Amino acid sequence: MKIPYGKQSITAEDKEKVLEVVKTDRGEGQSTREKLRRLLRNGKLDGRYVELETSNRNVPMIEVFSSSGIEEMEFNIKEVFGNIFPGKTKRRRVKVPEALEILKQKENMRILVMKDMFIFKSEFYSRPELRATLGGMLVQEYDWGPIVKEWDVKTKQGVTESEKHALIFAYRVCKWAKSNSAVFAKEYDTGVYTLGIGAGQQSRVHVVKLAIEKALEFGHKEQLKNSFMGTDSFFPFPDGLEVAVNAGAKAIINPGGSMRDEMVINRANELGCALVFCGKRVFRH
Repeated sequence: MKIPYGKQSITAEDKEKVLEVVKTDRGEGQSTREKLRRLLRNGKLDGRYVELETSNRNVPMIEVFSSSGIEEMEFNIKEVFGNIFPGKTKRRRVKVPEALEILKQKENMRILVMKDMFIFKSEFYSRPELRATLGGMLVQEYDWGPIVKEWDVKTKQGVTESEKHALIFAYRVCKWAKSNSAVFAKEYDTGVYTLGIGAGQQSRVHVVKLAIEKALEFGHKEQLKNSFMGTDSFFPFPDGLEVAVNAGAKAIINPGGSMRDEMVINRANELGCALVFCGKRVFRH
């Protein structure tokens, strides 16, 4: 079985074959590495293609005449001259068996990176994420579930289906931007696109200002009018919402949960801006 690589499309039939291979070789308690080793040993990945770099080093012969006891100097001199004449590298697209033979000839090569790892997605996210901290470690689950827990429009101004799509898009981008984050997006005939992204700010109003500055920097002043904004944090005060509306936002999505939610909702009604609470914070630190 051959699975196309790169920009070529994978047919539904090929995808089903891959999934069937994985289901057949799946064992309880096996790690991803063990599964890949099993698939490789059984030859079930032989039809797949990988891309790797190969090099051809044409280093001139170097002979150092030295007295006994300074062999280390001879080795270092050869290494220096070897680096002066770097080899040519090129990328090759080969099948797995040929790639393995090439990698066997390389020194200290221990990792084989393969594409199309979507078949192990659920297993990747089932393990906890570890982050080092001063004097300890943070253990947390990966957030790979739906980004919207509930769809609660809090204002008199409603949201159409296409506007809902744009808001969810903005919030999805927020998920992958460092918290606190804010994203302005705009809906076009060809799809929804980001205008400005603000990330990594402690102040929730300043992250909105940063997103606006980014949009203006790239010449999107007019596009900000009637745009959509998502932010991964609630509004502790109405100021963040006010800044977004003044820039042109017509609808905003955030998780909600502030002690002053009612104050923010009332201000959104006064400004004629739709406000949606989705009930889930997609923070990223």
